[in-house]
Amino acid sequence: MGEKNILEASAIIAMLENLQRKDLDFMEEAIGYNNLIKEHGFTQQEIAKKVGKSQSTIANKIRLLKLPEEIRKEAIENGLSERHTRALLKLKDEEIMKDVISKISKNELTVKRTESLIKEILENTPKQDNSKDEPAKKRNVKAMINMRIYLNTIKQAYDMIVNTGIDAKYKEIEKDDFVEVVVRIPKRK
Repeated sequence: MGEKNILEASAIIAMLENLQRKDLDFMEEAIGYNNLIKEHGFTQQEIAKKVGKSQSTIANKIRLLKLPEEIRKEAIENGLSERHTRALLKLKDEEIMKDVISKISKNELTVKRTESLIKEILENTPKQDNSKDEPAKKRNVKAMINMRIYLNTIKQAYDMIVNTGIDAKYKEIEKDDFVEVVVRIPKRK
């Protein structure tokens, strides 16, 4: 084995050991795995075997690199989990991604609530991208994100009331221009 091959093998071993450290964040791991593939010709399966993880785990981490670099940075800075960040992959607009990151962070959204929010955004966003109405679409999505957060907050408060043993009732009524929320709390007799 030539000196170049020995040095390369040593570098690969060092990189693999580095990837198994506990203090790396998921983005650093993703970058490391991607480097092993691009620079050293490893397959995801080979990496998975060497680091003791499944191939799908490696693939999911590498998929995160499809996000714009600024979004990846914001996700880490805002303390998002890997699953929160992966949910952002469904969104195409960077500004909407930033808004969602902010909402996740400020409201401490669970992964499930984050996925629901993103699903709603996708369902309520018009499909055509060549529209002249792009700023209006973004405003509508932002308003819809805020409305969903407000409704979730009210629902959480209602759940807390019910968890104390009070027989409260909750009803959301969808109107054309607004959502009406009614919470009935019985008076103590």
